[in-house]
Amino acid sequence: MMVSVFHMIKNTPFFVWGILIFLLFFGIRSIKTRQVHMVWMFLVPCLFLSFQHEMLFSERVVKFFFFFLFGTSLSIFVHQKQNIKVVKSFGSIEVPGSWLTLMILLFLFLVKYCFGYLQFMHSELFVSYLYVENFISGVGAGYFFGRSLYFMYKYLQETI
Repeated sequence: MMVSVFHMIKNTPFFVWGILIFLLFFGIRSIKTRQVHMVWMFLVPCLFLSFQHEMLFSERVVKFFFFFLFGTSLSIFVHQKQNIKVVKSFGSIEVPGSWLTLMILLFLFLVKYCFGYLQFMHSELFVSYLYVENFISGVGAGYFFGRSLYFMYKYLQETI
């Protein structure tokens, strides 16, 4: 087991570690209350959708978007309870800090990492768990999109 984990980590492409560093940076920053410019709110959802570029052009796209819409709805429901302050002068919002974002980012990275390894090393086994990957990827991307969408709604509601 340990040899397998070491082999998995050793053969990981360099860009994957860059993605992990970016997600850790973003997740750790989200622990504290901070101001976020509205343009940057959609960076993480766009990043997660770019990870799905193969799925977006396959027959799995319908299932993925179903789970994406589910994640978006769930996120909007969760974030309605947050107290969001709009800072009109800077075109940003003050987002309350939470450990949830970091935990979700790390969970999604770990799952995508494991499924990527499984796809590369055991593609026949990967195919049998494709629906799980579809679900986690769709709900994860939808969660961050819904979060951004809700924050944008609150921003537009305050500025109009």
